[in-house]
Amino acid sequence: MNTIYINTNEASKLLGVAQRTVQEWCKLKKISGIVKIGKIYLINKKEVLEWFKKQEQRPNKIWLVPKYERIK
Repeated sequence: MNTIYINTNEASKLLGVAQRTVQEWCKLKKISGIVKIGKIYLINKKEVLEWFKKQEQRPNKIWLVPKYERIK
């Protein structure tokens, strides 16, 4: 079975979050299935979708708000 890897830009579009958010998740190892090559993160597409579905089921979705975003 072929594994499909996507970069942080593609993952951000797929998940509907900022690319910087995906980069932080990779840096903090919140997402499984990550391969780092130099400064580039490659993410297993299937694993990140499964992880995101689990996170969306959580009652508190504060993790979606980037820490640098000002709440109005």
